[in-house]
Amino acid sequence: MKLSSQVLLIFCLFIISLPVFSQSKQSNQLSTSASAIVKGKLIFRELEYLKSVTVRDGILDKDITVDSGNNFQFEIPEDSPYEYSLTSDKDFLFEVNVGDIIAIYNHINQKKIITEPLNLIAADINESGTITVQDIIELRKLILGKTEKFTSGASWRFIDATFPLFTNNWNLANEKVTASADNSFYNEFYVVKLGNPEGFPFFNNPIAQCKSEGPTGYFTSQQNPFGRSIDLSFPATDIAGLQLDVVLDPSVRFVRANSSLSDLTYRLSPDGRHLTILLTAEDIELIKGQSAFSFESDNATIALHDLIALNDSGVNLVVSGDQTYSLPVFVEKDAVNTVTTTCPSVFSNDTKIVFKSAQDDKVQLTVFDINGRPVFQKSIFATSGENYLPIDKNDLKGKPGTYFYQLSGEKITGYGKMIMLD
Repeated sequence: MKLSSQVLLIFCLFIISLPVFSQSKQSNQLSTSASAIVKGKLIFRELEYLKSVTVRDGILDKDITVDSGNNFQFEIPEDSPYEYSLTSDKDFLFEVNVGDIIAIYNHINQKKIITEPLNLIAADINESGTITVQDIIELRKLILGKTEKFTSGASWRFIDATFPLFTNNWNLANEKVTASADNSFYNEFYVVKLGNPEGFPFFNNPIAQCKSEGPTGYFTSQQNPFGRSIDLSFPATDIAGLQLDVVLDPSVRFVRANSSLSDLTYRLSPDGRHLTILLTAEDIELIKGQSAFSFESDNATIALHDLIALNDSGVNLVVSGDQTYSLPVFVEKDAVNTVTTTCPSVFSNDTKIVFKSAQDDKVQLTVFDINGRPVFQKSIFATSGENYLPIDKNDLKGKPGTYFYQLSGEKITGYGKMIMLD
């Protein structure tokens, strides 16, 4: 055979064999790139809680189960190396309370700096990389039920346990991981509950252990010409914050909150049966010695504690000093009904209200028109014994008609009626 014919024959055999070689190589790739199992573990700061998490890799988005040892595993696609992160939007309110608001507030104002990196991550609720008042606002809205989730959409964060976390780099924490150096696909994550920089506190019970001067709050009930009025006040002076769920009887109407309180301190449920209250020391200072919340009821026979009380199944906490206490004590405040007279009760130009006081007391006078609208208010310091409160037609804007008045003080409550003629 000529040389040229031999070359041609070898070339043709090579061309024919190419698909076979190619197919063999591709087959080997498939066999070495089969699906693998990714394994990992969750490391909780204190409470082991989550039973499932969501895996995300830009394409994959599925829930996986966490076993009793906080381990998880899932299959990955054939592509390698594999990069993924974990997330969870479950239970935004888990162990989040007023104590966390105080911790963030104290950090911002440098009263008590948060130094633990994971706690700093927990305080950064909106995941902005800084801790600001906006984080407090988000937390207030969540606890009060004004929102159901944080703006980031995440309730928990999962931090790569191999990332070297320090106080000055917590905002750079790595959450996206890849297969480890030995390609074992095993990763561990620190679990952080957003909004819970305090960790999971031990609650002291009962509140009687608290250092507050007397009870945390008072419910005060008084009769008036329009039915029964109830006020809720907070006399304790060393409270850092409180969180309450107040239950209202169907006969009780919420009237108003103290004008010094913002809408981020309370929320009335749509059915009017629950009042959620969230106050810090700064809020309590604004309303010291005043009624924080006012209610009315037409029912004068039911005991006050049956009309309005704390929800036993709700979250009721008081923070005092470095301790968080559950089930705060509220008592009915004693008020002495004071006999009052208007002399004269029918007048054209002026009259005076006469009443007796058993002690020196600051007394507030409120005069209402026939429709129950307040038209005049005045405060005096009553002395022990008989007291006189003058009223003239200018106080009532010169409008003739029937008026009711109410006296209220620390130990004084009284009401009456007067008529001003034309």
